[in-house]
Amino acid sequence: MHMDKAQLEDGVVNIADYLDLANYYLALDEFENAREFFDRASKIDPDNPEPYIGTGLIAMAQGDDESAMAALVLSVKLGQDNSKAHASLASLYQKLGEFENSFTCYLKSLELDCDNMAALLGLFQVSAQMGSFSKMIYYLEQYLMKHPDDLSVLFCLSNLYIKENKLDLAKDILVELISLDANHKDALELLEEVDNMIAQDEIKVA
Repeated sequence: MHMDKAQLEDGVVNIADYLDLANYYLALDEFENAREFFDRASKIDPDNPEPYIGTGLIAMAQGDDESAMAALVLSVKLGQDNSKAHASLASLYQKLGEFENSFTCYLKSLELDCDNMAALLGLFQVSAQMGSFSKMIYYLEQYLMKHPDDLSVLFCLSNLYIKENKLDLAKDILVELISLDANHKDALELLEEVDNMIAQDEIKVA
């Protein structure tokens, strides 16, 4: 639970308190308050990447992409093993249309934490923009090993298998999804489409 501003002013604090409050204000889009506490955190521990991730995200939200790039590049330099730092830089590259750089950073973020949903979503978006899905499929498969009942990811993966013309795999995933939610309308409709595609392929082969 976050501390409020008055509590911080009245007592002894550490970097975790400042980061907690900074992220609280960031979630509310109260950027000046957030920046104040990210700055305080960076003064306590200049080598911690978290304050620079925060200030980078603020700058990006405010349209200052140059400042955002400086802060997020520094956060990655300081936090080579920080999944959030790589994902945040990836999101900036994505915003700037630098899709290959974005793709690389999202991949690095997911190598560090395959449960990073922001990185998974970002990688999916960039993969669609680049027309390259093989890496995306791999990380969704890795995610589902830990979270086999995630319906949205199952549905996403089935669509990617279809794009890669792996229809049997797509069907298996959809059948699994429907076994978890028999009323999943989109999955039921897509399964029907996949069955038709498989049947058409069999006719062509015959």
